[in-house]
Amino acid sequence: MSALLTALTTVLIGVGAPDPAEADIVWIANGEFCEPETVLPLPDNTLLVSNVCGFREPGSGFLSLLSADGQVLDWRILEGLDAPLGMALLGGRLHVVDNNHLRIFSWPGYEPLETIALETSVANDIAVAPDGRVFVTDTARHQVIELRPDGTQSVFTGKSQFKGANGIALHNNHLYIGGDRLWRVDLRSHLVETVGPEWLANIDGIEFESDGTLQVTPVSGPLVRYRSEHDIEILAGEGISSANHGYAANLNLALIPTGFDNSVIAISIASDDSQSGGEADTKTRWESASAAYSALEQFSGHWRGSGQGKWGTSSTVKVFSPVLDGKAMCRGGSSVYPVQERNPKGEVHKAHSLMALIKGGDELALTEYDNEGFIAHYGLDLSSSKANESWVFELVSSENLPPDFRARLTLHSPRDDQFTETLELDFNGDGYVLYLTNQLSRVSQGAAGQGCLVEK
Repeated sequence: MSALLTALTTVLIGVGAPDPAEADIVWIANGEFCEPETVLPLPDNTLLVSNVCGFREPGSGFLSLLSADGQVLDWRILEGLDAPLGMALLGGRLHVVDNNHLRIFSWPGYEPLETIALETSVANDIAVAPDGRVFVTDTARHQVIELRPDGTQSVFTGKSQFKGANGIALHNNHLYIGGDRLWRVDLRSHLVETVGPEWLANIDGIEFESDGTLQVTPVSGPLVRYRSEHDIEILAGEGISSANHGYAANLNLALIPTGFDNSVIAISIASDDSQSGGEADTKTRWESASAAYSALEQFSGHWRGSGQGKWGTSSTVKVFSPVLDGKAMCRGGSSVYPVQERNPKGEVHKAHSLMALIKGGDELALTEYDNEGFIAHYGLDLSSSKANESWVFELVSSENLPPDFRARLTLHSPRDDQFTETLELDFNGDGYVLYLTNQLSRVSQGAAGQGCLVEK
């Protein structure tokens, strides 16, 4: 890191911050951005970028879509907005904060579903809880507005106490709010705590890595990775001047929108293991198949979300339920594919599976049955799975499938209210290709005794 960049970082962050490290920049996207404000990673590993393009100039704002490697897929996948700022995706509903309105679109498809006038002065960023509650920062009034599913709005915590309220994120039943400082609020008790040293201020972007590491970006500043007050890393580099950044856990990338510099910069976060495939570090592996099975309890309940894969996009429902007096975990699912270009007739795919310990508890098996007549027997690959985060199942044998067919199913759950499910296939020995990704959010917790029943 050059002395000049170190000095500039000190000016932006403040005295007392650790010296910055050189960020590992993977790619930089330039072109037709217009004041890019927020990057939202999507379940299909594409990246959505909001472009303000003249604050509150009616109709000038738009959203751009990038590929995982920074190539432009569509400069204006959605246009005609006023000043799109924060974005969030829950299931198949894309939420966009736009000039004191919440605009909700279908995802994928980007069809308008609903527009809600917000009781805000300068609505900025957004977080959406699995139960449907929406939290929006109001920068001018130094507060957060809570929008409930019944349509009512109120000031979160009942008062204005978050000076310069800007970025916002949900994590483990806490709401993190960035502004002049970084605050953490217990969603149940509304207890407010300040997080981090005094120099950690003017916070815009807030994201979480799978191990709980907190990522924040001060306005026009570098990327800060915070684990504790004694374990903080600053990643800086030429051109890194962030607005509301995003973090793509599947890609191990922090995505930095540079506002008036009109670019998006991807920074590699090397310490975050990929969600499937590679061998996990021995310190992070499951101690045993039994430990991996016991931890599946965290999935118990109902989940809803969306899928993206070879046969198009789908709306997906999952339920996990302990059965047989806890000796097995049932996983049921239903995915509805509407009529679309990659699926001109549409279809409904259903699958039920049982996960249980076998061979005296030394192995964890998953057997899946689906409505197309396929039966697949998987075993947990402990060397590729990561304790308390991922379960990687490799196909052991199958029925009604080609003999040389291979498959890998991964459950990846970095947060207790969200998980990602991926299916990779190898048809002819050429290696795995990604076939399907489902991203799901918790609807309710606990489903004991229900078995594999899912909603139609």
